[in-house]
Amino acid sequence: MILTDKPDFIASYIVDPHHEPNPLYLIIKRSAKAKILPGIWQMVTGKLESEETAPEGCLREMKEETGISTDTLYSVDVTWFCDHLSGRLRSSANYCAYVNRHTEVRLSPSEHSNYEWVTFEEASKRLVFPSQVTTLRHIHEHFVLNRASDLNLIKQ
Repeated sequence: MILTDKPDFIASYIVDPHHEPNPLYLIIKRSAKAKILPGIWQMVTGKLESEETAPEGCLREMKEETGISTDTLYSVDVTWFCDHLSGRLRSSANYCAYVNRHTEVRLSPSEHSNYEWVTFEEASKRLVFPSQVTTLRHIHEHFVLNRASDLNLIKQ
């Protein structure tokens, strides 16, 4: 395995941490016509372009897939997983974006067919991959229920 300073993927977990009575998470449903993983619920995900940093790719993918920009982006962690399509070990740089749930969501119709703002519990049920649920739980505990450290802040 060759390690590089760039992850294979980025993921942005978009949350409205101030929604009452519970914080809400944005999940998006892949189009049934998508070549890869059709019909699954997920967070914003994507690959980096050649000269992008991981945070730049995260912000670009958020804009492309949902039309959302954010002023508050935190670096969360990196997860490793076995890519079931290639059988290779892959990495994902994960971010948490704070967004007001009333922000307009404009999905990329070629990639996604639906979105919902859901509770942590509902998001945990709908995400397919265990590593995504683990990251969601970490975000919920360390970036939503408790104040996130400014050391993780990338953009404010």
